[in-house]
Parts: sequence; C-alpha cells; structure tokens
Amino acid sequence: MPKTLGQRTLLATITAACIGGLGVAGHGSIANAAEPDAQPVEPGAEAETVSAADVRIKIVQADGVELVLTEAALVLGSDVALVGSHDGTEHRVSMRVDLKGTDKLRLKVGYARGGAEVIKAQSVNARAKHATEVSGPDVVLSVLVTPHKPRARIALPGGTDPLGGLFE
Repeated sequence: MPKTLGQRTLLATITAACIGGLGVAGHGSIANAAEPDAQPVEPGAEAETVSAADVRIKIVQADGVELVLTEAALVLGSDVALVGSHDGTEHRVSMRVDLKGTDKLRLKVGYARGGAEVIKAQSVNARAKHATEVSGPDVVLSVLVTPHKPRARIALPGGTDPLGGLFE
C-alpha cells in the first residue's frame, strides 16, 4: 500500500488509466471490431486494408410498401443473404460487395419475394457512401454501402509487466 499522498495519487491515476482504456504516455489501445483476431502492428505502420462494410438496403415496391434491411460488418468478397419479412412475405436480397479502389465498389445484387425471384442477380458499379438503385419489374432496391475505415492495433510491450517497465 502506498504510504505518501503522491504515491497514492500516482496509483489512482494509473488505475483510472487502465480501467478507462487510456494508455500511459499518450499511447492508446485500438481494437478492431471487424477483425478481432487481427495481429498487432507497430505504431506508425500501415493500416490493414478494408475488409468489412455496413450495408443498408431499402426495398420500395410498386404498391408503396417499403422495407429496410441492414447488415453491420458485412465481410467484403463473400456472398450473403439479407432476409426480412413484411405482412408474412419473405424478402431476400442476395449480394456480394467487392472493393475496387478507395471508394469504388462492385455489387452483385439479386432479390426474391415470397420465394420467387424478382430481380436476377446482376453486377453493378457503385460508390461508397452513395445510394445505388437496382430496378426490377415492380420493385426498386436502393443499396448504400459504407466500408469500415481500416484500423491498426498497437503492439503492446511483451512480458508480464502491463506498464512495460515504465516506472522502474
């Protein structure tokens, strides 16, 4: 137990910094939610490439019915299906999102309502953070893709000392 007021203040500051997620001497810990198993990188190293995106699809039918489907952290380059229902009818959007530059995307989108294919899967070019419309006979899909920003994980000092010998 610290004996002086200065030692107690220092201990309280270090404890608050550790509990609050702050690092010592201005270094923070950045977690990457999209890639929880990402390897740590040295501070100042290049960040990893984008590997996930948030997707929002607005389905507007000819009779005015609207349905919104969302997907957080959709893995880029994989085929997925977003499913929703309205008045007992299943709405399924199959899609794939590929990144083709800093803000250019290639989408493959298909739509089925009640098990019947309404829009056959088709590829379209899109821009990140801009709505892209895909039309069918009696439906319009508005697709908005927001890629996650790349985040690097900061390498922590090795050993059992969580402060890395800072106060030795």
